[in-house]
Amino acid sequence: MKKLYFLLILLISQTSCVINFIGVTIDFDKLSSSQKAKIKKTESLGELDRQFIYEINGQQLHEELKLHPKAIVYTFANGCSSDNCKPLNVYEDYADKHGYKLFCVMTTGYYQMDITLSQSFNNPVYAVDFEYYNETKTKKVQKYFKNEMMGKGKDTKLDKLMGGLFFFQYGVLEKNTESLPD
Repeated sequence: MKKLYFLLILLISQTSCVINFIGVTIDFDKLSSSQKAKIKKTESLGELDRQFIYEINGQQLHEELKLHPKAIVYTFANGCSSDNCKPLNVYEDYADKHGYKLFCVMTTGYYQMDITLSQSFNNPVYAVDFEYYNETKTKKVQKYFKNEMMGKGKDTKLDKLMGGLFFFQYGVLEKNTESLPD
């Protein structure tokens, strides 16, 4: 058995194989300088330019959500091809039609961010501020972000959440779903 492992390791090391674990870390270091220039820190969620991505932490978002009678937070991965991942304008249209303030937040890092930026969409796009959490692993940061977004401590045991859509009323979570309700 040891010989098999040794042979496998030797075989892999002799090839120019690069294993890329997309979505495990934030992939910021893989961005070009022009892509990095599109990512901005923000203190205020006031007037924001649609051509940029604004880094945000869960605490900032929670404070903003308290200001809105109805809000939707859509957490997503760039380039998602699941049936539950719709173009951003679908969420924007739903929010406009039903009187919600919409916050679209990239939670799995920056891989394929150009797909998101190229969409026809009017609202600003946010990304989780991984630096704020001093962490590069997306799974951990997603937990911290969602806890803080809901007004809990970042290390709180996260309730089982089924989907990427969070419906709030003045900062209080009303429901969490995989897809938009009818």
